[in-house]
Amino acid sequence: MAAVAFFQYQALRGRYAPEQSIMATPACLGGQDERIPSSSKVHTNRHAECTFTVEKWEENPFSDIEGQLKMTHTSVVKAFHGDLEGQGTLQYLMFYGPDEQTRVLGLERITGVLDGQSGSFVIEHIGGDDGYEARGTVMILPGSGTGVLAGIRGSGEAVANRKGEFTMSLDYELD
Repeated sequence: MAAVAFFQYQALRGRYAPEQSIMATPACLGGQDERIPSSSKVHTNRHAECTFTVEKWEENPFSDIEGQLKMTHTSVVKAFHGDLEGQGTLQYLMFYGPDEQTRVLGLERITGVLDGQSGSFVIEHIGGDDGYEARGTVMILPGSGTGVLAGIRGSGEAVANRKGEFTMSLDYELD
């Protein structure tokens, strides 16, 4: 996911087509049908799709060796549209290795409405960029949900390529 925002940042800098938005597919963020009495509710999986854009990207190096092997801390704000409407606030730790190889770790709080359910949740990003595409896993951190999204859990994958195509899938459930 961090790599996804990295590519959006590159688009903002003119390296990729800025008119392209990132496609996110929070797939299967499970929820329960409110029409079913609470005593008989069962877990269900959901699939949601959204696009998101990077509204802010502030990257600051904190360690490098002779201008190479740089490590940075990056603060990112994203806007989500589609089945997920809201805002994400993300903090990345990034390592820029040799041959355009990048590793990213991040935590993002997403606040908004997911498939009609309002609240917030935190996702963990772990990924990398091999110079051709960025790919990472995302996981909803247990216990991080608020509002109607309390009890949310799940995981997924984010992929970004050099053509400016950005996708994320997320499987989730709600208690």
